[in-house]
Amino acid sequence: PPMMTKIMDAVIRRIAPGLILDLSSTSPKVVALLAGTAQTMSIDPPGSEPDMTSPEIEENVASILGHKVATKSKRKKRLGNPRKAA
Repeated sequence: PPMMTKIMDAVIRRIAPGLILDLSSTSPKVVALLAGTAQTMSIDPPGSEPDMTSPEIEENVASILGHKVATKSKRKKRLGNPRKAA
């Protein structure tokens, strides 16, 4: 129902501002900013990439993206918001 969708959209938008939620159209979709929703992000120079088979990869974005996104939680909060991610 459209009313329920509006309520869900408002609640989810507070948690994930960059999320596009369209569940009531003929082709429902959910779209999120990748850098804001990734579990872990690592930006490494060629040859220094982490082992992709490792169960846990260390967050490594501060040297390239800056200290505003130095931790996982800071990155998700900042890059999950389209106004700040651009």
